[in-house]
Amino acid sequence: MTVRESVLDAIGYTPLVRLRRLGEGLRPTIYAKLEFQNIGGSVKDRAALSMIRAAEQEGLLSPGGTVVEGTSGNTGIGLALVAAHLGYRSVVFAPAATATEKIRLLRAYGAEVHLVGDYVPRSHPGHLANRAAAFAAGTPGAWLARQYDNPANPAAHEASTGPEIWRDTAGGITHFVASVGTGGTISGTAKFLKKASSGAVQVVAADPDHSVYGGGDGGAKYVEGAGHACIRSHWRTFGPRRSTPHWWTDTSGLPTGTPSSPRAALPVRKAC
Repeated sequence: MTVRESVLDAIGYTPLVRLRRLGEGLRPTIYAKLEFQNIGGSVKDRAALSMIRAAEQEGLLSPGGTVVEGTSGNTGIGLALVAAHLGYRSVVFAPAATATEKIRLLRAYGAEVHLVGDYVPRSHPGHLANRAAAFAAGTPGAWLARQYDNPANPAAHEASTGPEIWRDTAGGITHFVASVGTGGTISGTAKFLKKASSGAVQVVAADPDHSVYGGGDGGAKYVEGAGHACIRSHWRTFGPRRSTPHWWTDTSGLPTGTPSSPRAALPVRKAC
């Protein structure tokens, strides 16, 4: 048994488990790093702790302060968990289509959750990131995590995820594969592994083939936080059986209805 002095000490040090059935008949030996075993349930716990600690060191977050972020769920959960342990208030802005389980977990950790309309253009004041930024700017003692632009995000993985993989494979890793959300996990881990292996480790970003990261049109995706989509003014949604399409838009070019199945919303234009 391993004894931890706090929940923060239970972030990281996740095991590698060999995927025997998935790798059956293949030359490579495939391992999965079980990031769901972090105390908050995802790899985002690492970045959350790193960003809050960096903010404290830089004087951006003081006792009694408020942690604010716009998130599809996992980063918010990590931030709420760390904030609760360290005595900070946490306020999270999340898309209305975020899984109910994530919203409940955020609130269980004490976060104040604001649900924001889906598919709002980045330039609009109602966009998730803009709502979070406006709240932070108007709240004394608030700090906005800005996970997409915060260097402490990839730094967390350069300092922990990468070294753990290198150690547990005894330096034998040849390829590192990860999905892309903010890019913090894959870039930070890759930076360490590339340096440790003198560039020998190959890094592969696994993302939907229509993701904008790969030059695609940013069409519908079914994994929250991966394969970022472009925002368009007209949207088509399908019911549970993806049958009859429904169209709607208002004069400002923003969606006015609530899709019967938000995760099945499909853009109809390729231009971003």
